[in-house]
Amino acid sequence: MNELTKLLLENQDLSYREFHSKLIPDNTHPIIGVRVPVIKSIAKSALKNLPTQTLDFISETHTFYDEFMLHALIINTLFLDVNKTFIEVEKFLPQVDNWAVCDSFVSSLKIINKHPEFVLEKVKDYLKSSRPYTVRFGVVVLLNYFLDKNFSEEVLSLVSERCGEHFYVDMAIAWLFSVALVKQYDFALPYLLNDKLTKFVHNKAIQKAIESYRIDKDTKEYLKTLKRKA
Repeated sequence: MNELTKLLLENQDLSYREFHSKLIPDNTHPIIGVRVPVIKSIAKSALKNLPTQTLDFISETHTFYDEFMLHALIINTLFLDVNKTFIEVEKFLPQVDNWAVCDSFVSSLKIINKHPEFVLEKVKDYLKSSRPYTVRFGVVVLLNYFLDKNFSEEVLSLVSERCGEHFYVDMAIAWLFSVALVKQYDFALPYLLNDKLTKFVHNKAIQKAIESYRIDKDTKEYLKTLKRKA
């Protein structure tokens, strides 16, 4: 057993395992029950203290959900070079099979901020994948890193084309559009006015936007009128 897996087992929290398992119904792997801040701490120190074991770990077949989470968080610390980072990203993506690992993976990849043009071209390929969590990864990358200074209208067009294929992809697209209604309202609104999204994504995006404290009351009332009944 790899030393990193042993560290995970040593940090098991059974109450957290019970709680967290209810949040990830799409997970198919047994959960040890390690809190995310602890996994982040292990990932941060792994390359420094256990370099050989870390490199072995990311090449191994994992058993536990927590191992996949650790793997995702380690990748961000491996390289400063974006090309090498995304070689590891693309090795790992086929193994991702739940929303929690997917989204934590995205949020850890701060290197994306330094190379938006490179990453956008990668995301375009990911959005064409037949693997739903590779598609979700692409959507969440756009959500996290491409709705502010890196925004272009192409972002909304790209994700709208993948509506209606998988629940957790649709949830991510709805989440993206809800944030776009906060940050890029004039570009996002036409997708609602012209029914460019599936009914589920359309209504879920409105629901999430209405729940946001960053949208004023009048806009929320207007958005409520745009909900689709058919």
